[in-house]
Amino acid sequence: MFSLKVQAGTAQSRADQVTVLVIDDGVNSARFGPAAVPISLNLRKAVLGTAVPTDIKSTLPKLVFADGTKRDCTIVDLAADATDDPQEASVVGLYRVVVYNNGALFARIYAPTSAGDELLTSVEFSETVTEEVVQFAIAGESFLLDGGQSIDDGTISSYSWTQIDGPFVFSTNSGSPISVIPPSAGTYTFTLTVTDNVGLGSLTQTISVPVLPASVLTTARSTATVFAAATDPSTGVGPPKAVANLTGARTDTVGEATVRRAARNSSLTLDGSQSLSFTTGVGVTSNLTYSWSQLSGPTAIITNSNQSSATVSPRQAGAYQFELKVTDTNGVSSTDTVWVTVGAGAAEDAPAAGITPVTNRTLDGTTLSLSLDGGPSLGTGLTYTWYQSKGAPVFVDGSVSGVGTVTIRQPGTYTFLLVVSDENGVTSAPASTTFRVALAAESALPSGASTTDSSGGCALEGSGAPAGGLPICLLALGLLGMRRRLGGVAQVVRA
Repeated sequence: MFSLKVQAGTAQSRADQVTVLVIDDGVNSARFGPAAVPISLNLRKAVLGTAVPTDIKSTLPKLVFADGTKRDCTIVDLAADATDDPQEASVVGLYRVVVYNNGALFARIYAPTSAGDELLTSVEFSETVTEEVVQFAIAGESFLLDGGQSIDDGTISSYSWTQIDGPFVFSTNSGSPISVIPPSAGTYTFTLTVTDNVGLGSLTQTISVPVLPASVLTTARSTATVFAAATDPSTGVGPPKAVANLTGARTDTVGEATVRRAARNSSLTLDGSQSLSFTTGVGVTSNLTYSWSQLSGPTAIITNSNQSSATVSPRQAGAYQFELKVTDTNGVSSTDTVWVTVGAGAAEDAPAAGITPVTNRTLDGTTLSLSLDGGPSLGTGLTYTWYQSKGAPVFVDGSVSGVGTVTIRQPGTYTFLLVVSDENGVTSAPASTTFRVALAAESALPSGASTTDSSGGCALEGSGAPAGGLPICLLALGLLGMRRRLGGVAQVVRA
């Protein structure tokens, strides 16, 4: 890994890194570097809803996963019904989601787990009501850091975890999975690097886990039943939700994405007023502190960076990425980002990347070739650069004209990003496309998802885990080749 730091006098410095993986590229025995995939298990799962229907027993809710898969809940345990409390043995090894409605404890719902399940993202209560699932740990309770879904064409021989943020510092650990018991509330951030059996190492990847204080748990029963046990909060509390927006720029739809473009010296407003705190049982816009920072682009000065509304006036052309970090009164934080591309001239002249969506595919043989099309992109004299942020590492070939070809050899979920540069040398914000590749033997669903094992899926907790859980944060996979910083993704180039 090589680092470059530049600084003008006593002004703010900027740094960037590039990592080069050296591989055995023999004709007969080429090996590819591993991809680290950190996930967290045994997290609590909750719905902090405001419009949950009261008749969820007559129309059973469905769990919704990141790949579009839906699964019926098999047990619904209402807070107000003492007759439907399940036996503990009947719910062991099931998904368990605690449902709150307008801050009040409403129900617990359960559904079967399945090997290869991806991240549990939401619960569909009806055709018109779907609520997000939030996942978190509790101070004093253990959760697991697992790298078992990391990808390699051989065998991964070692896992190295390092904590990089949080109110309490753990020592560096190795292995997978490892148990973590956070002693206090806050957001804990870890990195994972894996090494395979021929000594090839992955790029370092990051995962964050929000941890709530133990004081949110209740020891009093709110009803005459055994429902309101001491293992759940009495009201719907959870980590905060950061929502970053930007106004004052031109907004266009390019492909299926919304892009923001502006002219130099435009006065832009960074708006975090829609961020929510869940420390009081319902989502409110108070009880938060704010911190705006810049992640990418030419240096810009942010005014009122510690307020929900900040301003910035970019002076140079380029793609700017700003991050909002909100922290609640429990010390738990959440982040969100927003991009804007500043052109060399008028806002409408700034380049904009756009991708024709790629449909879900089936891997019928040993390989699958498909095209990535940047045709919807806007600008003159464009050059195209493709990045991969999820899936087993692959190369993008022949992308100079905007159409690249990839050859996929493993099933899973893949995400690719595109940035374009115009004739003035201005680079756009990235556009992305995500699709799933299933094995031919898998059962096809309308969403294109599948129902059997996939190397792109996430591990489940073992049978008997009490609360269990899937990862709350699954970031970009490590990639073979050279990586450039672009919002935490990697650029793939042929060695």
